Amino acid sequence: MRRGAFTLIELLVVVAIVSILAAIAVPNFLSAQVRARVAAVQGDLRTMAHAAEAYAVDWAGEYPPYRDMSTCTEYPYHKRYSFFTTPVPYLTGVKWRELFTPSEAEPSGPQWDIADSFYLTWTNFWGYACNPTPHALWPYRHDHTFLLRSRGPDRTLEPDSSRNAHFIGEGALSPDPFLYDPTNGIVSRGELLRTRKEWN
Repeated sequence: MRRGAFTLIELLVVVAIVSILAAIAVPNFLSAQVRARVAAVQGDLRTMAHAAEAYAVDWAGEYPPYRDMSTCTEYPYHKRYSFFTTPVPYLTGVKWRELFTPSEAEPSGPQWDIADSFYLTWTNFWGYACNPTPHALWPYRHDHTFLLRSRGPDRTLEPDSSRNAHFIGEGALSPDPFLYDPTNGIVSRGELLRTRKEWN
């Protein structure tokens, strides 16, 4: 008895259906990965914001510094984050490489001296008090106080001018040059941030 076989047309139809399903499934899978990373980074930002608030309770309202006010120089990152872990462990540890660090990025110095390329950025607005001229963020020292930020899914650090424009526009710029907005596409321009105003 002669066995039946698939015709070329039938095989092509099956291949076309599989290709269509793959074209639908793969982007959804990749976007789910990005959403998971965004959620994880937002969790890290929230945890660090809570740690900063706990620090302020113990230090009469003072938040962890990020500048040496006697010299007006920024602390290296190991020093900035040491306030979160010693002598009181407000955090059990600080991730030295954030999730959105580009995979090809290479350290330019010792691990704890690497700049924004690797870390979640910690800025205390009160650190601008030593500037010879008023800084754009100085007026926001009372409400926002500090800024924690990640470079976001596009893995690119926005310039300081975009950061300042975000606060001057009270986060209401259209389009906002600094804040990540997933409605513009899963991997869109902008960064993830947290300030004292949004800490809880």
